[in-house]
Amino acid sequence: MLRLALLLASALGTGIGVGRKMLTGAVDRKKHQIIRDATIEARLRIKQNAQTYLSQSLVEFLRNMFIKAVLLMMAWILFRTHVLTHAQFSTIVVTLIAIFLIRDAI
Repeated sequence: MLRLALLLASALGTGIGVGRKMLTGAVDRKKHQIIRDATIEARLRIKQNAQTYLSQSLVEFLRNMFIKAVLLMMAWILFRTHVLTHAQFSTIVVTLIAIFLIRDAI
């Protein structure tokens, strides 16, 4: 009888150990899969955010350059059509460049 009880206890202990090992393995596999999925998702979000930021920055840069070019071209056209004197043209160009530098620094 004691032998049977020890045999049952040993079998039960072995079964619990094997079950716990299998459960731990399944949990580890699931944990690693969740980490891999989160890593892929994070990389995708970072890539999308970087592309959005780059495209917005490029559009803003081009818009600013266009506005600056238009202002300088207007001053040049006024100078070439003799609406502005050389001194006025020079003052306007220096003032525009100073404004551009201050605006870009802010």
